[in-house]
Amino acid sequence: MDHVHAAPVRGGAAPAPAPLLVGAPAELTLGPAGFDRRTGSLHRLADLELVDVRLGVWRAPIDNDLRSIHGRPLVDAWRAAGLDRLCHKLREVRVDAEELVVRTRAAAAGVDFALATEYRWSADADQVWLTVAVTPEGAWPCPLPRLGLALTLPGAGPDTEVAWFGLGPGEAYRDTADAARVGRYRSSVRDLQTPYVLPQENGNRRHVREARILPAAGPGLLLTGAPWFDLTARPWTTAALDAATHTVDLRPDGHLHLQLDADHHGIGSAACGPLLPAPHTLAAVPTTLTIGMTPC
Repeated sequence: MDHVHAAPVRGGAAPAPAPLLVGAPAELTLGPAGFDRRTGSLHRLADLELVDVRLGVWRAPIDNDLRSIHGRPLVDAWRAAGLDRLCHKLREVRVDAEELVVRTRAAAAGVDFALATEYRWSADADQVWLTVAVTPEGAWPCPLPRLGLALTLPGAGPDTEVAWFGLGPGEAYRDTADAARVGRYRSSVRDLQTPYVLPQENGNRRHVREARILPAAGPGLLLTGAPWFDLTARPWTTAALDAATHTVDLRPDGHLHLQLDADHHGIGSAACGPLLPAPHTLAAVPTTLTIGMTPC
């Protein structure tokens, strides 16, 4: 299934694009955004500090990934493909008119398939837009757990408020969204977590059109979908969630970890029921995701 999102639609007269400028010796600036000149990685939006924005495909396996009455569980194929240990190799950083273009290749060591990723950044005076295009290379042996962008806000924690317009109020995935309704919702990051007895992927808010990330202190972040994205906000990393065996193992690390996804592999019922239907399988296919970011 090809998850191709439309380009952003902006009302009224289009603002003039912000030029790419060289700031400090190691920095490129584009609108409110500052990038590492060598790697093209985003490290700030105005006064809001960020830790890069990069492709994210791993999720902490759920019960139905870990166990299957149909044979080998899906997590075996995911780990064999190295989806929990991708290396991101920089291919190119270039300025293209008023855009910054960064190209990478994400793959695990010892495999002959990869995800070629192009990050294309543009901006006006106070907002930056990212369109990320992911193209699978080689013969992929399994579906993907998730496909989207991971970023971290240093210094934000579980008391951070998240206000979103999209499906809610509870968690929802592509095959578990019947009880979710489009609306405007608000929650602390702490209350966005679902404390399953065995820690695993949880807390996804689906088809988010807009989200405001509001730390207890300091600047916030407005995220705009074109048309939408799936949102997860956690006070610990996906790796920490994957490694935990009990909820008491999960401790906030002082940062806020966001996942902005084009989509997820479905939840299913492989541990005790039928295999996941094809429409809810996240195949490795060319995918485009566009998100706007504004400091607020």
